[in-house]
Amino acid sequence: METSTAFRSLGIVSIPVDLSLYELRKKREKILFVIPYCAKSIDCPAGRVSNKCVKGCSKCGVSKLISKLEKSDIDYRIVVKDITLLNFLKKNKGKYHYIIGNACDLLLRKYGKYAHEKLGLSGYVIKLLGETCKTDEEFDLAEIKEHKRGQTLINERAVDVVLNALI
Repeated sequence: METSTAFRSLGIVSIPVDLSLYELRKKREKILFVIPYCAKSIDCPAGRVSNKCVKGCSKCGVSKLISKLEKSDIDYRIVVKDITLLNFLKKNKGKYHYIIGNACDLLLRKYGKYAHEKLGLSGYVIKLLGETCKTDEEFDLAEIKEHKRGQTLINERAVDVVLNALI
C-alpha cells in the first residue's frame, strides 16, 4: 500500500491519506506539479527567485524534473510566492483535480489541508531535502526578502517513484 511506512520514509505524503497514485494515473491531464523556486540552484542562470528554468542546465534537479514532466501529460508551475499559486489554483478551479508538490514540512502544514478542503484538490507532497524553512519567520524572509540560508533540494528519488507510477 502506498501509504506504507516505506512510502512515507521516502518523504511522500498523500492528501487525503488513502489516495492512490494509480487513481491519478488515469487523469494525468488533471494533475498540476508544483515546483518551489527555492529548489532552484542559488546561482541559477534563469535567476533563483523566478518562475523560469534554463532547459538542460545541470545546476539543480529542477531542470531534470521539468524535462521529465514535459515528456508526460502533466502540467507544472515553478512557484515564487505561495499567494500566486493560491490565486492560480482559485482561477483554474476545476481544471486540476490533483496537485503534486515539492514542499517543506512548514508549507505542508500551512496549505495541505487548505488545498484539499477549500480548493477540492487531492494529491501528493514530496518533501524537499537540504535547507528548508522551519518557521514562519524563515519562510517570510525567504519569500519576502528573498533571503535563504542554504540550498533546498528536490527529492529526486521520491519524485522518480511518483512519476514512474504516473507515466
